[in-house]
Amino acid sequence: RDYTDYVYACDLTIADGILDGVKALVITMDGYYKTATLEKIRRFVEAGGLLIGLQLDTLRDLDGDADYLALLFGESGKALGQGHTLLIRGCSEEAASILHARTHHPDIVAAAQKEIFDVMTAFLAEYGVHVSDGIIDQLYTARRRDKLLVMNYAGEDIDRTFTAPDGSRFSRHVPDLAIEEYNL
Repeated sequence: RDYTDYVYACDLTIADGILDGVKALVITMDGYYKTATLEKIRRFVEAGGLLIGLQLDTLRDLDGDADYLALLFGESGKALGQGHTLLIRGCSEEAASILHARTHHPDIVAAAQKEIFDVMTAFLAEYGVHVSDGIIDQLYTARRRDKLLVMNYAGEDIDRTFTAPDGSRFSRHVPDLAIEEYNL
């Protein structure tokens, strides 16, 4: 939640329809997936969803060994039906390490912010999905109905500009170790 509010998706939740309630999906682990899962992801994008792949080298189905990386992303991303995809590859090893290991090292966080998170934020905003915070700095956000909940665990007060769902922006002072609630 340091970047943005999210829900986890897996084979079971995707089979149960979790993609019906989201606008964007981010895949951070490559490899083999159930064919039904990859087909639901493909249909999600074709119906207007946004799909982001981070550092993916392989995305194949278990049944037919089809190359879903090429199907969904092409070389770097593409339009697919009513939706769009983005494949973020080639970022530095330091930036990529933040995806699988929790670190607060300033150089790694700065690299990840520039090479991954800023790129994702721009892509999502291009298609009308606005990230409330988008900055990796231990200021955590969660959207609940018409409110933005913010928890500051950074070790200092933070002055931040947030983005509302409609793209408008508002600034707030968030005290250290506080949980604040803002109307959107």
